[in-house]
Amino acid sequence: MRRQVKIAFPNVKELVTKNFLLKVLSLGIAVMLWTYVAGERNVQIGLIVPLELRNVPSGYIVTNKVQRQVELRVSGPKNLLNFLNARETSAVLDLSSAREGKNIYHLNEKNFNIPKDIKIRSTYPESVEVILEKFERKTVPVRVRVKGKKDGMVVTVDPKTVTVEGPEIELRNIKRVYTEPIDLKRLAEVGDLVVPLDVTGRFVRPVGTGTVRVRIEKKESEQGGEKK
Repeated sequence: MRRQVKIAFPNVKELVTKNFLLKVLSLGIAVMLWTYVAGERNVQIGLIVPLELRNVPSGYIVTNKVQRQVELRVSGPKNLLNFLNARETSAVLDLSSAREGKNIYHLNEKNFNIPKDIKIRSTYPESVEVILEKFERKTVPVRVRVKGKKDGMVVTVDPKTVTVEGPEIELRNIKRVYTEPIDLKRLAEVGDLVVPLDVTGRFVRPVGTGTVRVRIEKKESEQGGEKK
């Protein structure tokens, strides 16, 4: 007669419920440790950040086209990089020690506002060129530019001179400043107009409002004689 062997299977319910809170706590700790380890793992990402020029020396102006964005490759803990904001990581050039003419700045970690645990692997461009020129002022006469001039019209301007400012090299070539064109044929009536100035030069601008008052009136008839 064969001997029957009984196999004892564990009570599944008992396995689940026994020390249940301890098991849940252990699982939670394991998940937190895994998350921490994964977050501490170094990764590398790319960013495009804005470039800001600060502390331009008084009396000078930047006259070249400076690239206003910098491409970065950075590395660091994944949990830090996930919250890295490109706008908050702007590149800054301090021009307080810049001199007239060409200045070359080589970008490094000091130019960027980033957490200390994040490392910059590369930048593009690697350096930035900034050209400074003296910023001066000059007073020049104003000329009214008119189209379709009508007979018997007198055009005057107030003020007769304006002050403009800009790089010395551009101001040398400015002898006068014109207004925006006025089409006399389209004027419904005579009177005063506020007209913008048309200033030439890439970096030259008028000091003040940038407008003048132009008076347009009919010329008195010579037969009318003098006013009493």
